Amino acid sequence: MRQIDIIKMYASKKCLVIDDFPEMRGFIRRAVMLFGADSVDTASNGDEAIQKCDRNEYDIIFADYNLGDTSKNGQQILEELRYKNVLKNTAAYIMITAEATRDMVFSALEYQPDGYITKPFTQNALRARLDRIMLEKESVAEINKAIDDKEYELGITLCIKQLEDGSKYKGLLNRKLAGLYVSTERYREACALYKKVTSERPVEWAMIGLGKVLLLIGELESAETLFRKLISVGCNCMEVYDCLAEILRQKEMSEEAQATLSRALEISPLAIQRQKAYADISEHCGDLETAAKAHKSVVKLSPHSCYEEPENYFGYARSLSALMEGNSEADKKQLVEAQSVLKKVERRYPNNPQITLQTKLVESQVYASGKQDEKAKELMDKATVLYEKMDKNPDLEAAPEVMLEMAKTLLATGQNDDAQKMLKEIASRSEGDANMSKQLDKLSDEPLSKEGKSSAISLNKEGKKLFDAEDYTAAANFFAKGLVIFPNNIALNINMVFAYVKDADKNGVDKEIIERCKLSLKKVEHITEDHRLYSHYKNLENQVSRF
Repeated sequence: MRQIDIIKMYASKKCLVIDDFPEMRGFIRRAVMLFGADSVDTASNGDEAIQKCDRNEYDIIFADYNLGDTSKNGQQILEELRYKNVLKNTAAYIMITAEATRDMVFSALEYQPDGYITKPFTQNALRARLDRIMLEKESVAEINKAIDDKEYELGITLCIKQLEDGSKYKGLLNRKLAGLYVSTERYREACALYKKVTSERPVEWAMIGLGKVLLLIGELESAETLFRKLISVGCNCMEVYDCLAEILRQKEMSEEAQATLSRALEISPLAIQRQKAYADISEHCGDLETAAKAHKSVVKLSPHSCYEEPENYFGYARSLSALMEGNSEADKKQLVEAQSVLKKVERRYPNNPQITLQTKLVESQVYASGKQDEKAKELMDKATVLYEKMDKNPDLEAAPEVMLEMAKTLLATGQNDDAQKMLKEIASRSEGDANMSKQLDKLSDEPLSKEGKSSAISLNKEGKKLFDAEDYTAAANFFAKGLVIFPNNIALNINMVFAYVKDADKNGVDKEIIERCKLSLKKVEHITEDHRLYSHYKNLENQVSRF
């Protein structure tokens, strides 16, 4: 393209420069105008930048990574623009920074800006980098517009035509075409294209794309092999770790999935969504300390993030509560920390009845775990009053999530019958919500969903086979794994204790195992004499007490 054509190209672009230093804003603004741009806006912080992007459609955005402690950073701006679908595929987002720390670099690059420039730089260096980015963008402008307009078939046609015409941007076009095949669920064509590209040269993006398609179509073994190979050769694209962790989770290899996310977070610790996933999988593995640390990181990363939500704070408070519950002497530091995070959520979400209610409920759980039963009951009583007022007001009907919190608190304060009634009510209001069904099954004495009931029955049957074969250790461990999924299930708790008791008779008493048995029996101590497992429970209670 001739120089005059490049100047004309810039003249048609609307630009935004985001930097907290006036001198740098001025420098970039003047430089871009010298390149030919007529319209160049500026913003000094993240909130101002988001507001301007909401009102205007920019073609080029320059964003400094570090915009001060009280502002979103450049990565969070990019994250939010994509989250809100404000940033078009036709636009270029260029990250600028004076820092080069490992955490920051991986964090910024993880969101794949179109360009990345490190300060200090000259006007000529900026021009060379920007020209290259914009010429590439212009070459696929029609394709990107088709993607923005969700006209994917048109995008596919345009990609194929340019490839047939011998465009010098073959790699970019193949990447766009493969992505469009995935968007239109033409997975066979996507696989074929990714394999063709990788057969010519082991291009990282194509290998990752192939792995993701294999994961989508359920070919877990092939996808796992590919992602493990990428990691072994030093691929630092964090998406590879996320995909491998998801495969391992689907294969019920939870501990290895946790280890995979841990390695990813060692490389790039500033990704809030990955920290959330790490907290969830750690809880699933029963690793409460690691879960609490991950939840703490989520809270730390929440301010200025588009993924900030009350649940981030509640999740951390609950994880601290779970840590206290497992200790014979509650840690006062954990109690103080939980109180602090709950005060923070009230400050960040004032005048919100749902949040106020949920805060009191979580706080009640925390005090119950901290062995402060009177304070837990006092907070529960206050929460109950708020809940009843809300339940009578059609404009303030409690959300299912708040009702779930109420059920958790009823369980924590020993009101099991009321909790089970609440869980059944939530189930009736949330039919078809698979995620809610899993949470309800986890809290209930007996699973409420059809899938949960089937899974619990299967787990008990498999464990009993090991028990009948007199492999009591394996049976107990199998029941214990089932309790990770259904921690309050009466049959699983009793069967696990029975297996451990038989194992103790055979191999001797283990103090840690006996403590686990006591906790399981405490979970089911509410069952009544008419329950089918009551006599079994009383018998086990006597045996464990003798140990």
